[in-house]
Amino acid sequence: MSFQEPPSSFVEDIPDSNPSPDDIDNLLNTELCSLSLNERGQVFDDIHGVSDVIEETPELVSEGLQRVDEELKLINDKYAYDFAYALDPKYVKNRVFLLRFLRATMFDAHSAASRIVQHFEIKMELFGKEKLSQDITQDDLDPEDLTMLYAGYYQNIGVRDRAGRGVDLWLTGLKPKLGLDPVTETKHRLRRMFYAQMVISMDEEIQKKGQVIIVWAVDMPQGSNKNRSAVWATVKMLSCLPIRLNAVHICYDSVLLKALITLGSYAADAFTRVRMRSHYGSYSECVHELKTFGIPIYALPFDENGNVSTENHKAFWGKRRQLERSCSGLGKVLSPGPFDVLLGRGRLCQEHVGNVRYRQMVVKHKQQYDNSSTVDKTAISFMIVNMVKDSSGRFLKDNGNGWVEVDDKRARDKVSHSFRTLRYTNNAASKP
Repeated sequence: MSFQEPPSSFVEDIPDSNPSPDDIDNLLNTELCSLSLNERGQVFDDIHGVSDVIEETPELVSEGLQRVDEELKLINDKYAYDFAYALDPKYVKNRVFLLRFLRATMFDAHSAASRIVQHFEIKMELFGKEKLSQDITQDDLDPEDLTMLYAGYYQNIGVRDRAGRGVDLWLTGLKPKLGLDPVTETKHRLRRMFYAQMVISMDEEIQKKGQVIIVWAVDMPQGSNKNRSAVWATVKMLSCLPIRLNAVHICYDSVLLKALITLGSYAADAFTRVRMRSHYGSYSECVHELKTFGIPIYALPFDENGNVSTENHKAFWGKRRQLERSCSGLGKVLSPGPFDVLLGRGRLCQEHVGNVRYRQMVVKHKQQYDNSSTVDKTAISFMIVNMVKDSSGRFLKDNGNGWVEVDDKRARDKVSHSFRTLRYTNNAASKP
């Protein structure tokens, strides 16, 4: 097989000047006017976290993958893809791998094929040809990449929004200072981002429901994150990965950042651009705005004064590295969904929306449980377990390496314990 030369990277492909706010407004107006009424409604639902999910059938998946294969054959200029295929056809044609891109494009086979080709191109530019036919792990990252990964300025908050979508928080003020030139620094940021997003995209629920990004630029240190090439390339690379951004919320408190915001909006694809929303204000004002869009603000890594914690973030990636080295991999539950019940203590478990719904179920059936025999109490506990599962929920426990689903017996024990705890709490409250 002969290969054509690869295209030049978009890492250095940036406009000489920022587009004006009027340019962005005109572009958005054109794109919104091209949408049907239903498509505009879908944009609104996506942004507010109330959108529906495509109902997948075996036929839809099979036909979609077949169309992707046909579309890939029609693309002539795909040097990196062809090279990866020559290295390991099974990796490139892996059904699970291709389905991630198909879901990211809502089963648009043409867009999925184009994204797959771009994915291999940027992967080759960032990691080299020898890595094209294998998943990137932390051991493939440079020290500068790892510094950026563990710094915590890109965090997955570990909890879904009200639509069950993954939520990423980009903390621009936490960007580590590496003392590198802008182009080199940008490439390290992209390598980190490529790795992290490919890990997050392994989550099947995120593949189906999409992802939300919060760009947090409130109380930023003076002069931080003014790397235009980094903003441009970061947004551009999103269209090369198997992720679908259903909403992007940009929180900022300085008008000096408007130029970078317009540049990022201009770099985005049309699907993402119409789903971007900017929120100008203080810490408390921006948090309040996010809450109205279904963001679980209790899970954001801020204290009451707006200070950022990176403890959970570092622990997550540390566990991930151990699992990569043991070749055991992470389970599919990278972050709990809105109907999942979390076993454990602490604010995260107590305030998780799935736990709140679960406690309401227990309260509703308390009297029936208290008045039942031992055998009937067991049946009621199993009934609660089934109610959670019927709503697409799971009983999850953090085993030290991530969230895993427990068996029905462990879930039933959790329910029985919740009934006993509720009875003890009510009795204690009734005592004078």
